[in-house]
Amino acid sequence: MNFINDFAVHYEQTERLLLRRLFASPCVYVDETKISIEGEDHYVWVFTNSTHTIFRLTETRESSVVHQTLKGFKGVMVSDFFAGYDSVECIKQKWVPRFLVREELSDTGQIATRRGWFPALE
Repeated sequence: MNFINDFAVHYEQTERLLLRRLFASPCVYVDETKISIEGEDHYVWVFTNSTHTIFRLTETRESSVVHQTLKGFKGVMVSDFFAGYDSVECIKQKWVPRFLVREELSDTGQIATRRGWFPALE
């Protein structure tokens, strides 16, 4: 993981510029996902305003990285329903999962559509 630390140091000034641009926008979209690096689980956190994006890598899903990254942000944070976002001090907007209707391969190899999260849309 040393390459990640070296990379972070090298692009620290660029990250500060990107943070200023994110903070200047009216809203920032935040999300996280688990990844495996050399067999170990980590979390990648994404902060974007659709033009500028910052990624943060953590070993846990603890939301302190969101608090640190968005400290002082006065706009709207758009996120999913992960409870870790609830205590961030800014205006919050929760969004519906992007896959309202999801298609999957069934056991027979045919595509099956799953519905049920939002019955009114069916």
